[in-house]
Amino acid sequence: MEDDNNKIVEGQEPKTMTFDEILASNKDYQSEFDRRLAKSNNSFLETEKVKWEKEYAEKLEKEKTEAEKLAKMSTEQQLNYKIQQLEKQIAERDSRLNASELRDTTANILIEKGIPSTYLNMFDFTKETADTINSKVELLENIRTKDLQESLNSSLRQEPPRYVSDEDYEELDPYIEGFKSEL
Repeated sequence: MEDDNNKIVEGQEPKTMTFDEILASNKDYQSEFDRRLAKSNNSFLETEKVKWEKEYAEKLEKEKTEAEKLAKMSTEQQLNYKIQQLEKQIAERDSRLNASELRDTTANILIEKGIPSTYLNMFDFTKETADTINSKVELLENIRTKDLQESLNSSLRQEPPRYVSDEDYEELDPYIEGFKSEL
């Protein structure tokens, strides 16, 4: 018995319907698909809503604690605290900027040395200095060069020519045999 979705006409291959054609051919399929899609979307939205509410509550609690802390301080203490906070933000930004510059410089060095840029992922630019990066790039270059050389040597390796004595050579080479018969 053939399904309505895959009718066979005599003398022809059965036509396989696409997903959209199946949904369009049967209203029950379409409504079930729509119901499942809506359920999936609602589940995703609920998860994201809970996540957002949790983050928002944590942010509010942090701000509330900060405000209480500031309320207990004198004006001078508040100013000193705000200065410390600003200095901390500046230090974080400087660190990110330095890491970005180190990454760009390292990428240029790798390009100059012919090393693929995928090796950039090996560095933690927030904790590295220019000197440590240079030493690591040199080490990487040496290791890569050695590995490439070993790979080339192994792929180009051939059997050494074998020694053939005059007796063996004459027996093996029919061309020489032809010359011997003419002499």
